[in-house]
Amino acid sequence: MEVINLAGSQRMRSQKIIKLVLYYEINKPAPFINIIFLENSINEFIISHNQIKQFHIKRYKNEDLEFLYRKIEPFYNNIVTSAKTLIDDKDNIKKVNNFVKMIKLNENDYLNLMDKIVMEYEEIGQQRIAKIESRENILNTMVVLIFLNIFFMSGFEILKKKKKKKANLA
Repeated sequence: MEVINLAGSQRMRSQKIIKLVLYYEINKPAPFINIIFLENSINEFIISHNQIKQFHIKRYKNEDLEFLYRKIEPFYNNIVTSAKTLIDDKDNIKKVNNFVKMIKLNENDYLNLMDKIVMEYEEIGQQRIAKIESRENILNTMVVLIFLNIFFMSGFEILKKKKKKKANLA
């Protein structure tokens, strides 16, 4: 399922963000290229999050997923807001330290909830597979029954014709 890959990628994006933030924390001020990578990562993170919310939450209409997304939203918002502020105010070391802490605090909860979301999508996928397999089994059974019906009806017709032929001969 595409959505499992998208949600898994979202986890990797959040891990990439935390790595870039930790690198920034260790190497103050961070090299310009690190800020560009962080900015690109945040943008990808936002786009992916919005794709999941717009298409997949509505598509699956699952209360557990909706609950998990409501629960993850504050952590997501704190990561995005903190990262954007860190990028915009990268030279203010005191502010940077606060936003690095904020990202570090929220990232773990975000990852745990995203793991649950991925597992929920996998469970939905397994349920769909089970339904498809059940329908396939029903269809196969129906096809076999139809063929058996045709076979027996043909057999009865042949027997009827043989009896009629014998009766006509006698």
